[in-house]
Amino acid sequence: MSIVIDGEKLNISDVVKVSFERERVEVLSDAESSVNRSNQYLNELIESDKAVYGVNTGVGELAGVRVERDKIRELQLALFFLHLPSNSFFGK
Repeated sequence: MSIVIDGEKLNISDVVKVSFERERVEVLSDAESSVNRSNQYLNELIESDKAVYGVNTGVGELAGVRVERDKIRELQLALFFLHLPSNSFFGK
């Protein structure tokens, strides 16, 4: 059996099964298309040089600080790792 990602419904039980029980995942084409459209939109915003909070700006008190295009990936990785729980199984 696998967890089906359809872009509409996902519950915490499914997330736990995938994360800790290694349940297989099936991504339906509609969900993949939706993610691709969102990614394209975000890339268009970045290319337009509009400020996008937490994407090409800092966060919190640093929200007014713009991040250079070549540093956006670095910022996103830093934000991702910042929010990992300290007892995460990733480090074990």
